[in-house]
Amino acid sequence: MNHDTQVNLRRPYPIGGSTRPSHSPTKPSAPIEVYFDSNSESMIFVGNKNNKDEVSYIIYDENGFVVATGSCVFDEEGKFSITLNQLRKGMHSIGVIVNGEEFIGAFEVY
Repeated sequence: MNHDTQVNLRRPYPIGGSTRPSHSPTKPSAPIEVYFDSNSESMIFVGNKNNKDEVSYIIYDENGFVVATGSCVFDEEGKFSITLNQLRKGMHSIGVIVNGEEFIGAFEVY
């Protein structure tokens, strides 16, 4: 049984801030996909086989503390994974930086 849950990544914008865009960004979604596998407690990053993007991540717990950080080195299938079995139950957020552009998302550990 597949328990992978896609983490929806989006670009962060300040609420009511002066830097809020007046139009939709040209690339509103991340060029990679991120999945959380609750069975293996791992985060799976999916790019493409020829991925030359610089990709790093920061994972925060529900209190905003950094619990994991690193850089992605994609394999020949365009995948990278990390084990997150040290995370406590609850909501977590993730920041993914792709070539200097930040995307954020959230996932829950059961």
